[in-house]
Amino acid sequence: MKLNGVLKQTLLNENENFEKFQEDEKDFLEELFDDNELEEGLAILDEMDIDYQPFSIGDSKIIYLEDYNIIVSINVFPEVYKGEDEIIQFVEELDQATLEEFFNYDPKQESEIFWRNINSSKDVVWHNTSEENCELIQQTGYLKSSKETRGSLNRFTQSAIFVTTSPDEAQMGVYGDVILEIDLYSMKQDGYTPFVSKEEPCVEFMLKNKLINLINPHIPYDDTYISMDGIDCENTLVIYGDIPIKYITREE
Repeated sequence: MKLNGVLKQTLLNENENFEKFQEDEKDFLEELFDDNELEEGLAILDEMDIDYQPFSIGDSKIIYLEDYNIIVSINVFPEVYKGEDEIIQFVEELDQATLEEFFNYDPKQESEIFWRNINSSKDVVWHNTSEENCELIQQTGYLKSSKETRGSLNRFTQSAIFVTTSPDEAQMGVYGDVILEIDLYSMKQDGYTPFVSKEEPCVEFMLKNKLINLINPHIPYDDTYISMDGIDCENTLVIYGDIPIKYITREE
């Protein structure tokens, strides 16, 4: 049973562990989980009447002390992160694979959801290219996937087509003066629904933002990745498959 008010504070002040905790929260927690097994350490926090939320992410056990905005990450050794900046640092250090596993993020399922939501002739995207490539599309009948990427952050992206959901970004002409409108609705109507995803950096930032909100929704975190070219990855989609010319209209 949790205690409140003066009685709780009196008992806490008489608790030697709590006095040490008040002196230096980070040092106390590091020593606590370095000297004790996880369950023993949590039992001591219970005795101190300190609320916490335990969960696992990757190979680490995490304890979040909400009242103190502190995270204890226990892998081989405990590491303590205190305050907004250090909690953001903790999340930033996690890799995308760990985040995807934690949230059960399934790119294939996300692609299926994307196509499920394509229900109108207004569902179009845009692709910028050069006049030379436009002539090649006319000759082959396809906008073909390419291994060319948009810089180092996409260097591991397989052969694909980058498109934008923003007509304003298409008008910027960063990736070519020719603007091609792609009719996703007609593609779906014909049963052609190639795999679609967000850019990898955008997925990672999205999952990091989701984790920070799960830990503490009051921590401000900017999950928007804007490239050096001024392109917001929130508007970028990656289509893994060639697109027949019948779904493409050149904007004049």
